[in-house]
Amino acid sequence: MPKGFSDAQMVRIKQALLDAGMKRINTTGVKKTTIEDLTTATGISKGAFYKFYSSKEALFFEILEIYEKRVKDKFLELMVGIKNDLPEELKKAISSLVFSREMKDYLSIIKKEELDYLLRAIEPEAAREHIGKDNQFMLEVIKNLSSLGLVVKGTPDLILSYLQALFCLFYEYELIGERHFRRIIDDFIDTLINAALNG
Repeated sequence: MPKGFSDAQMVRIKQALLDAGMKRINTTGVKKTTIEDLTTATGISKGAFYKFYSSKEALFFEILEIYEKRVKDKFLELMVGIKNDLPEELKKAISSLVFSREMKDYLSIIKKEELDYLLRAIEPEAAREHIGKDNQFMLEVIKNLSSLGLVVKGTPDLILSYLQALFCLFYEYELIGERHFRRIIDDFIDTLINAALNG
C-alpha cells in the first residue's frame, strides 16, 4: 500500500483517477491529457499519481478494459438465451452484441488513432495480461458453447482474431458507408461462426 494512504483513501483516489480519465478520454483524449490534468481533477500530487499508475497510458488502458469487460459480460448474458437452432441463435447473439449499448459505449470511448497510440504505449506486461484475460474469456465462451452442444473446432486465438477484425470494421464505418454496413457485419458474423465451429 502506498505510504500515507489508508485502504479507504486508496479506493477513493483510484476511483477518482478513473473518473477523471473517463471524462478526459472523450474530450482531451489520451495523447493531450497530461498527468497534471488528472492530478488536478483528483486533488493529488504528481508523485501520488505514480503510486497508482506507472503512466497516464496505464490509467487509460484500465479504463478501456473496464468498458471491454462490460461488452464481454453482455455477450455471456446473451449466450444464456441460446436454446434451439444453435448456430442461428449464436449469430443473433453476436449481432445483438455488436449493436448493443455496451459495444457503442466501448467504441465511442476512444478514437482509432488514440487506441493505436495507447496500444503502442502500454507496457508489454500489461499487454500480455490483457491477452491472457481475452484468452480466458474465450475459453469460457467455448466451454459455454460446448455445454449447449456446439462443437468448437476453432482455437481461442483464431476466434479472438476474428472478433478483433469485427471490432475494427466499426472503426471503418464511414469508409464502408451506411448503405452496406449492416450486410457486411452480418456476412462477417457468418464467417466468424464458421471459423469458430469448423476451425
